Amino acid sequence: MHFFYAIRNGLNRLWFIVPIVFRFVLSYGFIMTAVAKFNQIDATKAFFLHLNISLPILSAYLVMCIEGIGAVFLFFGFLTRLTALLLFIIMIVALQVVHGGILGPWQTDYQVPFFYALLLLGLVFGGAGAVSLDRLFFKKHE
Repeated sequence: MHFFYAIRNGLNRLWFIVPIVFRFVLSYGFIMTAVAKFNQIDATKAFFLHLNISLPILSAYLVMCIEGIGAVFLFFGFLTRLTALLLFIIMIVALQVVHGGILGPWQTDYQVPFFYALLLLGLVFGGAGAVSLDRLFFKKHE
């Protein structure tokens, strides 16, 4: 039984890695989509117009900026909860509008935004973790 406690305690000491992995995975994904939107902004605007998204031109630029700046903020763990919440909202809209919702017809193309949304929720509720600018700037001094 002592062996299992030792394993549990060892894993608990490594827990700080989890939000870092979440942040880095999401940063990579969102910077790639932001760069793609930037490089093909006319196609992005046309796609948003095709989907009947309100204010498609403004929305295209807004989503591109939130994804790009959000990727950088997540990477460094800066304003993580707010950034993750904004990106979570984008993922929920993408799931509903672009992918037809996860409860709609059986689809396989919703997994990436769905799992991104789950990782983002982890950051919204759990924060950036110990290795972050949030911890450096916003930690309460006791």
